[in-house]
Amino acid sequence: MPAWSAPARWWCRMAKNGTTVTKDNVDKVLKSIQDLVGRVVMVGVPSENDDREESGGPNNAMIAYVQETGAPELGIPARPFLVPGVKEAQAKIATCLRGGAEALLSSDEGRATSALSAAGMTAVSSVRRVIQNGDFEALKPATIAARARARGTASRRKSEKKYLQMVSDGIAPDQAQDAAGIRPLVNTGQMRNSVTYVLRRRTK
Repeated sequence: MPAWSAPARWWCRMAKNGTTVTKDNVDKVLKSIQDLVGRVVMVGVPSENDDREESGGPNNAMIAYVQETGAPELGIPARPFLVPGVKEAQAKIATCLRGGAEALLSSDEGRATSALSAAGMTAVSSVRRVIQNGDFEALKPATIAARARARGTASRRKSEKKYLQMVSDGIAPDQAQDAAGIRPLVNTGQMRNSVTYVLRRRTK
């Protein structure tokens, strides 16, 4: 099951799968299992080296946390993407982790690390795909109207102008958003691009 850490460094931890052996090599198997259990593939949005922090505003990790969980006191609904993205790729991730376990049983450290990296990259790709194409609650017209200011650009995009005109003409905001091609979680693309993974060993 995914586990969460504080939003300052925001991650989703992926569970690990074991493997079945048929020969009597207990000591080696136990060592490999201990090694595998001691490794963690973490997928999420780190706060380190975040360009947004230079502007004095919230960093990508905090924005991701708020989007995933929502902030009712600020009128922001939850638009979860991290947990759903990892879950959508769960079968492929399990295959990668199984390959890592088998590599450890063969004492192939390099292949084991490559397998865990493949699990991380698979999860990252899935999370980014959900950000780009997920079915999220529609943005408010005022939010879309302010997107140019959030980007620091002088003018609105064609899609934003189209959306605002459609809403002005009486079309429902969610329908106008889809028709204009606006994605709720994609404005500058910084948060989507900041999703990454790291390989770590558990600390005692």
